[in-house]
Amino acid sequence: MLGEPAGILHSFTKTPGGQNLLTVWDTCALFSIIPMSTVKALNLLFVSGSDVAFVVTNGSKMEPLGYCLDMRFSVLEDTSHQFMDKVYVVESALFQLLLGVKFLHCHWAGIFVQ
Repeated sequence: MLGEPAGILHSFTKTPGGQNLLTVWDTCALFSIIPMSTVKALNLLFVSGSDVAFVVTNGSKMEPLGYCLDMRFSVLEDTSHQFMDKVYVVESALFQLLLGVKFLHCHWAGIFVQ
């Protein structure tokens, strides 16, 4: 019998151009998140303002700077099978992409295609 997960999963996803993104798969986060540095590096279309606020582990609230509707990435070496997700933009983070539960619920079956 397997034990409970000990933490979150870290891996690399790839941009359409083949650039690696340090990615966190977080089943405790509802939305996907990306830091502003990644938005700038990938030249993503950024919309200011947000319709959500995050409650972080210490109980404080944090509002994202905005969001990107067109974040595209691949979870496999073959970048021909891409996913797209709305990601909320934060000032900085220790990752380049965090995938939350909404992404996992919408796309999980497509990740493990044969």
